[in-house]
Amino acid sequence: MFRQLFKYRIGLVNKYILIIRHCDDPRRVAAYRNLVFRRMGHIVLKNITNYINLLNGSNAPEIPSRDEAIADCYAMFDKCLEKFTILPGANFYFYFNKSIARNFYTLYKPHGTLKRGHANSSKAVESSHPDMRTPGHVNDMEIAFDTFGFTALERRIVMSRLAGQRKSEFLADNPDVTENLYSRALVRMKKLLENVKKEYHNGKKD
Repeated sequence: MFRQLFKYRIGLVNKYILIIRHCDDPRRVAAYRNLVFRRMGHIVLKNITNYINLLNGSNAPEIPSRDEAIADCYAMFDKCLEKFTILPGANFYFYFNKSIARNFYTLYKPHGTLKRGHANSSKAVESSHPDMRTPGHVNDMEIAFDTFGFTALERRIVMSRLAGQRKSEFLADNPDVTENLYSRALVRMKKLLENVKKEYHNGKKD
């Protein structure tokens, strides 16, 4: 199903969701539903991998196949389509990712006692998927970084600026980063965010 992953566009996906909810043609609804789910491919596959890795180190009697896990994600996807509130700037990608993480954590929790020879379950959860440590809490910042395609350096710069750190302080704490690299990273991030803004507005008009 996810051999081809589609680029995610916030406004366009929100428009598709409205079509799914209000269109009277079942075939058209099914086509748009399938298209939106394919655009969720990255987070679906990432969460499935994390979930199965956790179960492989647990006392779960059976490990679901990849197709079975995808089916679970699709069932959650249906629920999210119904409950998602479309507001200006609302991002279904974040909403769906949180729901999948919660769902898989709930499924994993009964089998959280790990096989002999493994670390305790909390460490396993933390190493395989840090966001599962607290049910219902997912690190939206990391998802945003992945969505926008920020590099490791750009992520460090964003976090430092959010913490109120000045450019000079960041450079002093990070001798591997030159002033030129810092400036180029800021320019690149600005362009990426401008492109996201354009895609959102274009998606609203499509």
